[in-house]
Amino acid sequence: MTSEEFCLSDADVQPPMILKNHNSAALFCAILKKKYVQGGVVMRCVFCNEPAGFLKSYHDACYQKVQALLNKMEKIVNEYNQETIHVADAKKELISIALSSELYQNYVRYEIFNITAIRTNETIVYVESGLNISESKNRCRMVETGYRYEKKPVWTETDNLIGSNVSVAMTDKSVYLLIQGKAMMYPYGKIVNLGYDEKCGYAYFDVKTASPYPHRFSISSLNRKDKNKAGNVCLFLKCLMGY
Repeated sequence: MTSEEFCLSDADVQPPMILKNHNSAALFCAILKKKYVQGGVVMRCVFCNEPAGFLKSYHDACYQKVQALLNKMEKIVNEYNQETIHVADAKKELISIALSSELYQNYVRYEIFNITAIRTNETIVYVESGLNISESKNRCRMVETGYRYEKKPVWTETDNLIGSNVSVAMTDKSVYLLIQGKAMMYPYGKIVNLGYDEKCGYAYFDVKTASPYPHRFSISSLNRKDKNKAGNVCLFLKCLMGY
């Protein structure tokens, strides 16, 4: 472990979490946001993009198929968190499920504001929307010091909310923070620490930088009553990273 890596303290270590079944609500959010209107009443299904019928925005059969896939993913993530499945097998199964259905791919693509932000050689596995993201880092500035006016770095910590009501997309290789028209991408190999603060209801991860201090992103739900979203982000990241 290098000096840039940060370990969980005893206070940070939490008992295994269980991924909460929130996917029905997530699907309905997508349904409410995406409506193709023809003649004011006939809409297309948000999953298959075929006509859905009078005042309908999805087919019941399509909804049930996508919900079933999300339930399978939930089961795998929980099994990994409870150490009943190997990380390689868990990740392989998640990717296989994500690729098994065009309906699911349509669903996750819609949740991403700009699909071109995702690298074409990566598979989108899971997207969580309705999140707030904060960034905490130490920024460097150079100051003159000493008889010879040598310059040295001085670090000042900042903690800013960088996105509200945004999404986090997780692929087989990277995590994407999709924030108001831009995407911040971090390969899993750059993440040196992650965890979940159960009391405050937020997830966090640290990325490796040239700074000797942590560069941390904190993720919480836009709806303070729904703390499951941040926990789910943490659990999916752990499973896909093998953390």
